[in-house]
Amino acid sequence: GEGLSLAFRQAVLLAKALEAGAPELYETGHPALAERAQFMGAMMLLLDRSALLRRMTLATFRFAPPVFDAMLRVHLGS
Repeated sequence: GEGLSLAFRQAVLLAKALEAGAPELYETGHPALAERAQFMGAMMLLLDRSALLRRMTLATFRFAPPVFDAMLRVHLGS
């Protein structure tokens, strides 16, 4: 899932950097690729540690579906 997606995005970034003859583009762009995955992982761990926060989050998603849609788009990188 996310690991393969990240690997493909890294490969595309590397190819563009090599094509441009500027490997520093890969070096500077690489950390940003993992930010979304790190953010979502941190959020999942936070929800796992707090039953109250988990209940509040699920209630929000239930009563405000656009919030769920927005978080799903963040997760999927859309």
